[in-house]
Order: sequence, then C-alpha cells, then structure tokens
Amino acid sequence: NKAIFWDFVAGQHGNYQRTRIEAKWLKYIIKGGMDRVVCYPDDFDPQVFVEAAAKKQSYNKEIVAKKILEGERDIGTLSKVHASFVMMNGNKIKSFISLCDDIDKENLSFSELPPLLPVATALLFNAFEHQIWDWLCRVKSGTFGWDTQHLRILGGTGIGKTRLARALRAFFRVYDIPYDRDWYDDYDAKEDMCIFDEYHSQLKVTSLNQFCDGTKLARRCTSTITHPRKPLLMLTNYSWETAYPNALGGNEGILATVTRRWWTLEVTPPNTLLHLCQFLEELVTE
Repeated sequence: NKAIFWDFVAGQHGNYQRTRIEAKWLKYIIKGGMDRVVCYPDDFDPQVFVEAAAKKQSYNKEIVAKKILEGERDIGTLSKVHASFVMMNGNKIKSFISLCDDIDKENLSFSELPPLLPVATALLFNAFEHQIWDWLCRVKSGTFGWDTQHLRILGGTGIGKTRLARALRAFFRVYDIPYDRDWYDDYDAKEDMCIFDEYHSQLKVTSLNQFCDGTKLARRCTSTITHPRKPLLMLTNYSWETAYPNALGGNEGILATVTRRWWTLEVTPPNTLLHLCQFLEELVTE
C-alpha cells in the first residue's frame, strides 16, 4: 500500500506529497543529514544540484566543470555520462580543459638542482653522469642557447635511460614527444624540456631538424602552435647510422644535418646512469 510506505519514518501515518521543487527538497534533507538514506541515481551529486539551482545554472554544466577541476580531463569519459551535454558544448569543454591544464602547469612546483654536487656523490658519478649533470644544470639555469646542443643518450637496455626520464619530471616541465600521431593537442610550448624516449627513426630527418630548431606543430582541435627552440633529450638504443640507413645510401650530408644538432653520449658497459638517477630521486624525497 503506497499510502503507508513512509510510515516507518515517524512511526505513524503522515501526509505524503510529491515534492514540487526538487532543489529545495534536496537542500532540506541535506541540511537535516537525511541525505545518507536516500538512493540517488548513479553519478548524481545532490550538493552540486542544489548549488546549481541556487545560481540558476544547469546541473550538467556544473557537474562537468566540477569533474574537470578535480582532474577528469578525458572528454571521452565525460561523454559516457553526459553525452548530450558534451555533444552540444564540446568546443567549450575542450577550451575549459585546456585552460585548467595551463593553470595546473603554472602551479606546479619543481625541485631545484644543487649548484654543486656533494663530494661523495661526485666520486660515485662516472664521466657520463658528470656530463649529463652539467647539461641538466645548464637547462635548469636557463642558459641553454644556440651554442648548446641537444643531448642524445645512446645505450643498451638496463643502463637507466627511462628511469632518468621519470626522475627529471620532478625538476622540469617535461613533454613526451608522441610517436602515434602527427598532432600535439597537449603541447603548449611552456615545457622546459621535450623528451624522445625509445627513439629509433619515428621522425624523418627534415622533421627532426625542424623540431630541434623550432617549428610550428599541428593541433587536431585548434590552430597550430609555435614550438620554440628548447632543450631536447633523446634516449635511444640505435646509432644514427642504424636509425637512418637510407641517408647513408644517398647524400651523407643529410645525416650530418642531424648529427651536428645533437651531442651524443654513448654509455657503454659497465657504465650506467643509476647513480645519477638515484641522486635525483633522493633530492625529491629530502
């Protein structure tokens, strides 16, 4: 019997009526602490609903904005729950996501590199680690200019190349060069360094040279963006000759246009980068 369905609340029969203004009803039960016993639809936030009504704003608009601010930046995930709203406001949502990403990057705090290595650490470093450290300090200090080559670390598996790339994220704004697409929607030219990890020959010689010197990058959803010349770090298992064999069969001068832009350190066993990686990781945890 629907008439007595809610009698358990007060222990007696009451006057039950359907609410006319959902926002006021939700505000009342939230204030009374009764919202814990209400079964809401999946992914519904009653507090956001009440606040949106008070501001005379759309609930979908407010809940999507809240999710983006809390870190949900994948428009595909948002569209699964708010499909019609995303369909109607896709460009505005993308712009808001881009704005939030910019703000997050501006608010990031990065660890500093000490001006001098501790003596004990300096004694542990091999020659390659000292050279990489000097290059990193130059990038960190902002003195990376046209007279400074980009750094290319050549070495086999297990020397610590990828571990180094991960450790650097605590000290620099890093952009990982994508190899699965020709657009750069998540690049904003504010990064301190770009990293080519596991590089062999994903970019043609001409494209790689343009990336070294600065170029325009295509974006899928917005206009192109200017990529200024900035420090590049390449981590690879391949020599230039192995990566670009066709260049050797034709005009060898083409390969020379690449090699002169890069300072290559070939880390050979028993040398590794593990002492450098460990030192950077310890600086973050101190």
